[in-house]
Amino acid sequence: MNWPDDPATEQQLMYLRQYGYVSDRPLTRTEAAALIRNYKHPAAAKPELINIDDSAHEAYRLRLEAENARRALDTARLSSSGIDECQIELARAVSRRQIFWLDTCREAREMTRASVQILDLHARYGCRFSPPSHAQAQVVLEALDAVMPVWDRDHAELFFQTLELNFPYLVRSA
Repeated sequence: MNWPDDPATEQQLMYLRQYGYVSDRPLTRTEAAALIRNYKHPAAAKPELINIDDSAHEAYRLRLEAENARRALDTARLSSSGIDECQIELARAVSRRQIFWLDTCREAREMTRASVQILDLHARYGCRFSPPSHAQAQVVLEALDAVMPVWDRDHAELFFQTLELNFPYLVRSA
């Protein structure tokens, strides 16, 4: 039997739950071990970021960057070193993520960065909205992150549905 491909142990899953990790599928022992290493040493490796196609999953990559920055800050607070740098990196990661979603609601000439995914989301959903503020975008991001771990990878349309529910006045009139 090849134990790396066996299901993650209950101890591994318990450890991941303590860090707030929620998986959208069963994990193998190897995957769980890699995640645990990432939580223990967030600055050492970002395995989930390496294999993500930027053009198709930029929103998800930005979320992972923010989560990694948040974990690095938590670690820095425990060790009482490098807190300022980690706070700055977290603020940058959160801002980059907000700007991505703001750009999906902007016309092409107003976009900060017109990536393939931004242009696609704008054409399909974002063109119906006036750009939200950073604070409004963050409200939507936090609400979705709290209930669905990979919404931005698998169901990006939820951003626009949640935006409309929370801020209906941002919907452009025809």
